[in-house]
Amino acid sequence: MRYYNVLNISLQQIYIFLKVMELRSYTRTAEYFHFTVSMISKTISHMEKETGLILFLRKPRELVPTPAAKVLAREWRSIVYVMEQSLEKAHTAQDGDRTLINFGFIDSSLKMDQKIQHCLSCFEEQHPDIDVRVEKLDMHELVEQLHTGELDMICTANHEKKSIEAYNLPWKTLLDSHLAVYIPKNSPLFQRESLQISDLKNESFIIPSPVMHVNYYTMLESLCRAYGFTPKIAITSSNVRSMLYSLRMQKGIVLGDEMTQDWEYENVKQFVLPEPGGTIISWNPSVSPKCRQLVDFMLEQFSN
Repeated sequence: MRYYNVLNISLQQIYIFLKVMELRSYTRTAEYFHFTVSMISKTISHMEKETGLILFLRKPRELVPTPAAKVLAREWRSIVYVMEQSLEKAHTAQDGDRTLINFGFIDSSLKMDQKIQHCLSCFEEQHPDIDVRVEKLDMHELVEQLHTGELDMICTANHEKKSIEAYNLPWKTLLDSHLAVYIPKNSPLFQRESLQISDLKNESFIIPSPVMHVNYYTMLESLCRAYGFTPKIAITSSNVRSMLYSLRMQKGIVLGDEMTQDWEYENVKQFVLPEPGGTIISWNPSVSPKCRQLVDFMLEQFSN
């Protein structure tokens, strides 16, 4: 293996590769960068040639990253993060002394968006020396980026505790809630007043990709099996927003959280379930004391 071939890979190509890893699509990546699809495809082909690695398997609906691609993505995110942080630090040295905190949370709920926005605004008002930068990501990305150091702290779904604990990262419950199921109007369950998990055995689920959201699928499967059935999967989506679109198109039902109540629509109804859901907060143990101040501030604000 000629490792010096990496010198033929530019930083722009690395950014493109990481975005393809995130979006699982040449078309969406091209739209993001305002490039052509051909240019994105040629970039990945060039990287495969230079590294001697197969990076993606071409499936009908999405690109599936190979184990080699996952290794590169994990390592290269860290490199890009270090470069971006060095620029942030350089600007901080030039413009004045402000502490930067990189915070990530789930791109799913308008209600949670508003609660977090209010909380962060109050914190920054009290701490003008702290600059909180926000990233909205899917569940699996949050934990990975916290682990690699790209994020300092995250808020994510309760079922992601398994991944957080696997990395020996600290966490606390930010908000207690219940699971909820979202039923489209074309389902016979739509007219019901209340539902239990057992009522869902004949329904088809819309879920995030089990490859990328292992903990979500494990949680769903465990719940259904406890009631004597295996969930039928109608659609797997690469992200939460795609799930929501399919739900509104009445392609199946979605298991979510009662906090995502803004998913209700003219043809979609929320049913809160007895099973616990919830949101947790996790942070990198090596963060600055000021970042831990934000963790404690959010825990206090959400408890009120």
